[in-house]
Amino acid sequence: MARPQRIHFEGALFHITARGNDRQQTFRVDRDFQRYLQTIETCKKKLPFTLYAFALMPNHVHLLIEVGKYGIDKVMHRIQTAYTMYFNKKHGHTGHVFEGRYHWFLVDKDSYLLELIRYIHLNPVRAGLVDDPKNYPWSSHGAYLDGRHAQVSLLAREAALALFSSNPDKQVTAYQEFIFGGMGSQWDDVLPKPVWGHVVGTEKFMEKIERKVRKMMLPGAYK
Repeated sequence: MARPQRIHFEGALFHITARGNDRQQTFRVDRDFQRYLQTIETCKKKLPFTLYAFALMPNHVHLLIEVGKYGIDKVMHRIQTAYTMYFNKKHGHTGHVFEGRYHWFLVDKDSYLLELIRYIHLNPVRAGLVDDPKNYPWSSHGAYLDGRHAQVSLLAREAALALFSSNPDKQVTAYQEFIFGGMGSQWDDVLPKPVWGHVVGTEKFMEKIERKVRKMMLPGAYK
């Protein structure tokens, strides 16, 4: 079996979690949150990928990324390295800002994209930071509610909202209802479970991944 971190194909959807080293804060002031988002924007230009959702928490990060030509390892290395350099310089810090490697799950987009958007956007509520996700400024929820939001340019907002309704006038309302439908749920009811290592998806999706893994195990298949 190939090492999980080597799974890569264009269109692969990853749920990423990166936690602060020793559970310390990765964002101390508003400028830190802003800089991380700017770093994502810069990385998207260099290593194009699709971002569906994010939540920047005081001591960890959630990202929902669909990769293109470049693998998730390369994308995350660029983001985390650039932000760490900024953070250490600004705060007189040395060493790691994030705890070792980020955690990831390869996810069946067709089955779980919307569930993971909801999971990520509800993270500030479940952490007790706000009562309503719209009151947390450092997640992409606000951009889903308002197409004029400053963070819209980072996101594949229209593609995600189109899954709720073919009528643009009804999409945001349907999205809001979906989000609020998960507010009373326990974590286990919202977050899909991996069915094989780091992979979350249906049996059909698993068969697809197994075929790709077999190809990747061929000599010279992965670089």
